[in-house]
Amino acid sequence: MAVAIVGALAALVGVLVGGLLSYSSEYRKWLRAERHKAITELLAAGEALRRHSASRIVARYAAGQLVDLGQAVGALDPDIHLADLERIGLAGQAMRTLFPTGVVELVEEFCHAVQAIPLVEPSSKSADQPTYEKAGAAYFASRAKLVRAVRMLIATDLPERLRLRLPRVRQYQADRRT
Repeated sequence: MAVAIVGALAALVGVLVGGLLSYSSEYRKWLRAERHKAITELLAAGEALRRHSASRIVARYAAGQLVDLGQAVGALDPDIHLADLERIGLAGQAMRTLFPTGVVELVEEFCHAVQAIPLVEPSSKSADQPTYEKAGAAYFASRAKLVRAVRMLIATDLPERLRLRLPRVRQYQADRRT
């Protein structure tokens, strides 16, 4: 009788532990998929805003018009600009919900870099006014930092994480030699 009770308890504990492990595994898969969707949407929204801004600036520059910063935002189609900004805001909010604080800081930096692009023109001559090249460089730098941090969080296993870290280790070793 005691053997049957112990066997039944062991089976019950096995079912409970198996259920918990399965739930944990499914949750990690779901969280990884949601994080992937969120970063994809944020990067797509940033690229859309950058492309719309770049096409506006190129068209104005090709037409020979010099647009100062006060006219820059008004020159962009307001519906497209507001839709892009709303898309960036929604994607940023999803990122804030799914990612830890370190990544959220990079998301904020990326959002600021993206939003700064439409405010500059290639004809800016003043030293205190940013140029399109500087704003574009800030955009690409913040995008690269964000992508690198998110890849480390989304990586599924240790070999994949090590593969992502390897280029930085080689760069560190090269820097130490010089």
